[in-house]
Amino acid sequence: MTQTVNVTYRLSAAGQKAALIAGRCASQIVTEPMQLDDPALLDSVAIGSEGSLSLDVRCCQRYVYAGLGIPADLAFDAPPATLAEIVSAWRAHVAALDAAFAERDAKRAADEQAAKLAADAKRAADEPILDAILDELEVLDPLADLPAGRTVTLDYYGKTWQGPAGQLFATDVQKARLTALNIARTKAKEAAARAKAEAIEAMIAEHGGYRWTVEAGMCDFRGFNLWAGSQTRRWVGIFTAPKGIDSFLDSPRGEHTFEISSLVAGDCIQGGGYDINSRGWRRNQSEFFGVVIRNDDTGLVVKITDSRAAALKAAAKIKK
Repeated sequence: MTQTVNVTYRLSAAGQKAALIAGRCASQIVTEPMQLDDPALLDSVAIGSEGSLSLDVRCCQRYVYAGLGIPADLAFDAPPATLAEIVSAWRAHVAALDAAFAERDAKRAADEQAAKLAADAKRAADEPILDAILDELEVLDPLADLPAGRTVTLDYYGKTWQGPAGQLFATDVQKARLTALNIARTKAKEAAARAKAEAIEAMIAEHGGYRWTVEAGMCDFRGFNLWAGSQTRRWVGIFTAPKGIDSFLDSPRGEHTFEISSLVAGDCIQGGGYDINSRGWRRNQSEFFGVVIRNDDTGLVVKITDSRAAALKAAAKIKK
């Protein structure tokens, strides 16, 4: 008894047209019985639990997402006449996919090997360069600014050091040196910040506020983070009411240095600063308030307050 195989295959647009002319089923996906006229073809046929035979040659699923540049789908440009023709086309299609996959893997392996050799060569070339840079950085004062293009941190993945001429591979020893440098600089900055805060606290305890040395009756009100960033416009004014400025201190030539000889104990001052972006909008705005404790040959002392109201209240106590 002749056995049949339930075959499912795909027709291309040209195959659908040819099938239509030949009076065959012209749908894109065709399922039809075909005679198993050669027992050797059983190796390519699926046998169901109940003994039925089937063959689906629409797509080689294991290569759907392989990115080979060859479609995983097989489409016939003419309706196949025999099961042998279908099996032959299917085997050729799978063989082409296998060959493309093997070629891709071989190229990928060759590229990876080439990349490894290049990386190894770069590591060998980078090691003495980074060693010299580390020698330079390790003798710097930890509070000094780093030279242009120098850094003491690794990239996001902790593998390379980014310098002005590009990335340099860091060995484990070099990573440890960079880490030690980073820690030393961080600790030095923290210690300096603590020392500055303690000095300010001692100043306030001794003088009652921030103290500036005055030269030729001029003061820039710097040294205590009262200004923000690189502000291009700054002013300091005297006020006696909750709103408004009575008068502004002179700042010759816009140098952000103010004439303070007129200030006396109990004067309330307000400082403000900002710069302007390309659209004319203000940014980096800041302000501070304070009351003058004294202004004499020993310097200018100002008690900084949180608000105008607090400054007015402190001034009232001084003027009693």
